[in-house]
Amino acid sequence: MDKLKILIAEDDKTTQRLYDSFLVDDIFEKNYAKSGQEALEFYSSWQPDIILLDLMLPTLSGYSLLRINKRRKARQINSHHYFQ
Repeated sequence: MDKLKILIAEDDKTTQRLYDSFLVDDIFEKNYAKSGQEALEFYSSWQPDIILLDLMLPTLSGYSLLRINKRRKARQINSHHYFQ
């Protein structure tokens, strides 16, 4: 069975360790981002199945990250329909 790819956007080390202890390696392939910008880059290149998102991240807030991803998805959908 394929593992679920989970991006954990969290800058607090204690919280990262907590997530790491509960999200078992048998089920999840994990990547950690310590800032909003890093999370955005991971999201674009790695395409995770799940994102655990701290809303108060350095460089780019979790709210901003959600807005950017929503706009990107809308553009992908629109350009996909346009070219069909």
